[in-house]
Amino acid sequence: MRPRIERLQQTIIDAAVEAAEVAEPLEAADDVEAADGDGAVVVATACISE
Repeated sequence: MRPRIERLQQTIIDAAVEAAEVAEPLEAADDVEAADGDGAVVVATACISE
């Protein structure tokens, strides 16, 4: 089960990196959330920063 979790984590990280590359750099999480109604970019930004 552990390898599956690691693959899922890597998939999330890869998606976060791709989203960050596509999104315009914004200064505040509120700005990102406003630009992306469902908050997906906020999640991506949080994943990358960790």
